[in-house]
Amino acid sequence: FKVIKYAKRGKDIVLSRTALLEEENRIKRDEALSKLEVGAVLDGKVVSIQKYGAFVDVGGVEGLVHVSEICYGHIDHPKEVLSVGQDVKVRVIALGGNDGKNKLSLSIKQLEEDPFESIVASIEVGSRVSGKVVRNVDKIGSFVDLGGVEGLVHISELSWDRRLTNPDDVVKV
Repeated sequence: FKVIKYAKRGKDIVLSRTALLEEENRIKRDEALSKLEVGAVLDGKVVSIQKYGAFVDVGGVEGLVHVSEICYGHIDHPKEVLSVGQDVKVRVIALGGNDGKNKLSLSIKQLEEDPFESIVASIEVGSRVSGKVVRNVDKIGSFVDLGGVEGLVHISELSWDRRLTNPDDVVKV
């Protein structure tokens, strides 16, 4: 136990087991973080999934895989591709934080081949390609999947003979 309060010449003593455990965990976490390097590839296990990303345990230290670092394609929620308890390989992309807390930022997608590289190699400017409309955004345009890479077709490029305000007038998901 850790002594939290000592008053009235020892007649008023408050002890806390939680405070002791938290301090021990903080020390262990700091030690584990000091051994990690940016760029290291680690095995981990998904311990929690939130709307903004997934928390992965990598040897007693939890790090966040932000939703943008899970995969190259667009996903609305991490649970579409990850589940609690799933084993994953991650790359350490950042240690520490601006607020002084020991943060661990991880990436799953950086261990995969970037699909953009293969698309760029196979498509020339001005060529015609086929794709699947995956999202329409009012006043902006449509996102089209070209095989692992999504491209934006601006609303001004959807029709030459009329002015559009909604891509749904021309294309459907």
